[in-house]
Amino acid sequence: MYVTTSTHSADHDVSYAERVANYLSVKYIPRRTNTLKKLLKIYDAEGILVVNDGIINYTSKKGPKFFFHPNLAKIRITSLMKGSNDRLIKTAQVEEGDSILDCTLGLGTDAIVFSYAVGKKGRVVALESSPIIYLLVCEGLKNYKTDIKELEDSIRRIEVKNDDHINYLRKLPSKSFDIVYFDPMFRTAGKTNALKPLRKLADSKAIRTKSIKEARRVARKAVILKEQRSSGEFERLGFQLPNKKSRSGFEYGVIRVR
Repeated sequence: MYVTTSTHSADHDVSYAERVANYLSVKYIPRRTNTLKKLLKIYDAEGILVVNDGIINYTSKKGPKFFFHPNLAKIRITSLMKGSNDRLIKTAQVEEGDSILDCTLGLGTDAIVFSYAVGKKGRVVALESSPIIYLLVCEGLKNYKTDIKELEDSIRRIEVKNDDHINYLRKLPSKSFDIVYFDPMFRTAGKTNALKPLRKLADSKAIRTKSIKEARRVARKAVILKEQRSSGEFERLGFQLPNKKSRSGFEYGVIRVR
């Protein structure tokens, strides 16, 4: 892994790229006039992080370039603004003012929707164990701009931390969040091409029973798990499926802790 800038980078981009490289303990390489394809070949790199005006994107040998974008979160929030239900928000019984711990930030979609649902009086803390994905999404959340004020406000309110969820959960007092959420989205190979470059960077391990034990201690209302219905994870970890008749490929399992 290497870090570089765009071909027409400003001094502040170079300085920031050097700080990113230092944070990740990888090498910064000057871009000059080289194409990314050429740099990947010269350094025999699996991937390169590119810093450009505060935004970081990831380019790999295989797969499309990845950069933060709210994508589905934008659609879901727009739908909520029109009065529609969101399956996650409804299943988790999220209320305005709730505090939510998203243990698996990933691309940030669910954290953004949670942030909109809890509003200004609520709180969303999101954890990401991969330093690279953390930087990609964290900087995206800081710098993404949109004409939809409610979406931008929701994005800015999220507190992102580069930490493994079991480590973070163990440090928390009991009953310190209303809802604790898990979505191990990188655990199984999906069909979305946009995620393929990130899969090698992510934690693909299944959720551990000790994580759920800690989550139950920390949650005041519920622990939620997003998983494929046929995975066997709901049964292994003790989650109930509220909508047993659903034909969706994935489900939200619930543990109520009140």
